[in-house]
Amino acid sequence: WSLRVAAVIAVGLAIVTQSGVLAWLILPRIESALGCKAEAGRVSVTPSGLILISNLRLIAPGIDSTAATFLEVPVLEVVPKWSGLLSGTIPVERIYARRPIIRLSQDRELNLNVAALTPRAGGAAQTFVPAMDLIDAVLDFGEHGPGWYTPLVSMRVGGRLSRMGIGSPR
Repeated sequence: WSLRVAAVIAVGLAIVTQSGVLAWLILPRIESALGCKAEAGRVSVTPSGLILISNLRLIAPGIDSTAATFLEVPVLEVVPKWSGLLSGTIPVERIYARRPIIRLSQDRELNLNVAALTPRAGGAAQTFVPAMDLIDAVLDFGEHGPGWYTPLVSMRVGGRLSRMGIGSPR
């Protein structure tokens, strides 16, 4: 009897952590928090507890060109605080973005593509912004309009993005 229960639990965990179920749970939270569309190839949990998101694309609403995709990440590693699972939320401790393309583009009225992001009420429930390490990143600046995007400057960057506290030196 206990062996059957253990087998059912193991199969359930495998389904949640290694199938499309996890993407179904995580991608809508990203969309709600940022006010964009989120697409990914695969979302899984490693045996060490990392959440891996492959081929993540974040797409700003209302833009009909390449400029709408403001973030493309082949491999995103999310380090969650699993201790929050009992309280119903799993805060993110750190994010590693491997080979991301960050695209900032302006239209003729000088509006940035990311200005179209509209987080839903209650969507950005996590007030703590985790640190994000950018590994072999490309920052792409361009211009866009209806149906077109023109890249202007691309630069390779790397480092850590983290929120500074009030009164922190700049």
